[in-house]
Amino acid sequence: MSVKPYQLSATLVGHDSDVRAVLSPHPEELYTASRDLTTRRWNKTNSNPSPNSPTFGYETTAVYLGHTRYVNSLAYIGPSAQYPKGLILTGGSDKTILVFDATGVEHGISDPLFTLKGHSDNVCCMTVAPNGDLISGSWDSTAKVWRNWQCVYDLVGHQYAVWAVQGLSDGTILTGAADTLIKRWQNDRCIGVFRGHTESVRGLVVLPTTGTDPTDTRFASCSNDGTLRVWGLDGSCLQVLSDHTSFVYTMCLLPTGELVSGGEDRSIKIWSDGQCVQTFVLPAQSIWSVAASPNGDIVVGTSNKEAHVFTRSAERVAPAAVMTQYEEQLAQFTVAAPAGNVSDQKLASPEALQQPGAKDQQVIMVKNPTSGAVMAHQWDQASQKWSTVGTVVDAIEENRRQLHEGNEYDYVFTVDVQEGRPPLKLPYNRGENVYTVAQQFLTRNMLPQDYLDQVAQFITTNAGEANTTQSAGASDAQTYVDPFTGASRYMPGGSTPTGTSSLRHDPFTGGSRYQPGDATSTTSPGFPVQSAFVLMKQCNLPAVVNKLKEFNAELAKVSMISHPYALSDLQLASIDELQRSLETPSSMADPITAQYFTLLASIATQWPFEKRVPALDLLRML
Repeated sequence: MSVKPYQLSATLVGHDSDVRAVLSPHPEELYTASRDLTTRRWNKTNSNPSPNSPTFGYETTAVYLGHTRYVNSLAYIGPSAQYPKGLILTGGSDKTILVFDATGVEHGISDPLFTLKGHSDNVCCMTVAPNGDLISGSWDSTAKVWRNWQCVYDLVGHQYAVWAVQGLSDGTILTGAADTLIKRWQNDRCIGVFRGHTESVRGLVVLPTTGTDPTDTRFASCSNDGTLRVWGLDGSCLQVLSDHTSFVYTMCLLPTGELVSGGEDRSIKIWSDGQCVQTFVLPAQSIWSVAASPNGDIVVGTSNKEAHVFTRSAERVAPAAVMTQYEEQLAQFTVAAPAGNVSDQKLASPEALQQPGAKDQQVIMVKNPTSGAVMAHQWDQASQKWSTVGTVVDAIEENRRQLHEGNEYDYVFTVDVQEGRPPLKLPYNRGENVYTVAQQFLTRNMLPQDYLDQVAQFITTNAGEANTTQSAGASDAQTYVDPFTGASRYMPGGSTPTGTSSLRHDPFTGGSRYQPGDATSTTSPGFPVQSAFVLMKQCNLPAVVNKLKEFNAELAKVSMISHPYALSDLQLASIDELQRSLETPSSMADPITAQYFTLLASIATQWPFEKRVPALDLLRML
């Protein structure tokens, strides 16, 4: 039986980084959590000023703050007498779970009601069990069961990160982890192990039952091995669904009983009775999270800082102008050519796009007669049309540059920072300062500063670069002058030039990684010890303050919903007053008060990471 294909309904633009988790408890309300440290509530609206806006049909109605690092997971607790709109729970890399009243503050900022502490690493997954318990999973290799905001059970037994959790109607719990195993728990005791996946288990979904017998319960899992599996509670694997070409990070269940999956191959797949009935690609490399709305719509969180809503309802399909923008965005996304040069491929004629494909997901390459670009087109059997999925580029040759997050690089190394965690991308261009690139990599991924020399040495070794402290390529990237020395220095999150290659050695867990020697080994001359305080005798205060104001202006260009910590006119006046006091200390009527420390500390801890340096410089002067 044919089903209606999913089409774009809306693109939700507002986050400043990857959208790592999505949730849609109500047909006209959804939530997105991001690596920008915020969670947003979006509601359906008819008040958008223009149908050309990609977010036409939705608006941000609340922002939930409180995490100090990435927000990676979401859960929802239904309405109660005390909380008539329910509760939203967010889990983050700061090891905490925050609980918010879903009512929020209309068009404003919401602070948490409770903070749940107990995990010792990133809280990467959460769910609410049928009995109302909250279940959380973490990179600390454990899952926890929470009741009345207290941890009642620790589920200890996995070797690596617990990526997925689910509660069953009989009170038992399922956990999936980076050790490739799925475990079933009764309270805190493991009562079953499911083996079959060969890589990390990333998602779990309980499937609808056909009868009342709890032993008929089935569930599905997805994995970095590229497959989905359907299981019985007796441990038997009933089906293996293989259609993805890379890691499968996420899955959900539609009201129709169909499965939805997404992952590193850019695609969303719809599964019915073990068969893939529709595939569509998105203009993002990674599909981090999918969620089903009660009305059957699909919400998708991606690595391109956006969330997308897809629908089967003709009434909710995006306006033609929005659809055109989205298709152009898709066409601009580059895809790698098959092995060999693009020119050696057998290109289809433009007329082939007027004919139906031979099978679902068939991909053909067609040269645009006007621009000369080779475009990849994929046949969608459900909608009976060809969709442009990207511009074909050939990065096989030694001297070809590759793309990462829209920029070209000479090298893009894949770095496994820690077992059980997803690999990270380390882009690098020949001629860049290796320490600048290494510092940007650490800051962007919130890695320990101790890794700086290791990463820099890794780049030097694998890119064949001289280990210099300054290069021509670095100077262009440094636009900020050190207010104390006048020299160019690294700025977190500064502009990154464009290039790629393949990984040779992993600096953290690979074959040529740094390994500490014994206490007597000396592998480097080390650094001279500074035995006295270093005094900052001069500072270019105007440069510091101007940079701070420049960053503040960038934050203020968008609404307070988007950036709640943009400074007010009164706060900017305080910064000016502080500058005058520091420039002419003798004119100070009163000593510097705590209000300046509080204001600068707020900027240094709550602004985006790449914009905090001027505030830190001012703090050094107090």
